[in-house]
Amino acid sequence: MSDKAATAQADGGPYAWYVVAVLILAYTFSFIDRQILTLMVGPIRATLGISDFQLSLLHGLAFALFYSVLGIPIGIMVDAKGAPRSSPSASASGA
Repeated sequence: MSDKAATAQADGGPYAWYVVAVLILAYTFSFIDRQILTLMVGPIRATLGISDFQLSLLHGLAFALFYSVLGIPIGIMVDAKGAPRSSPSASASGA
């Protein structure tokens, strides 16, 4: 293998960096989404008049159930269509 081919193979090319950028962007939005609810704890508790326990159910259990329930259909979709064709749909669903 020539040095040029080895460098191109190790680098991955511009498409690989595009995929990395998209994944970083998706992770960033996911992180911000989780943090927004944390920042809004006081106003949510005041508006809804709920206890700490009820808020913890909203904050933790709701997210866990959402990801658990959507994980199965998205896994089936990935098996049926293949990962490259399923990734945009999975990302759009928020899972």
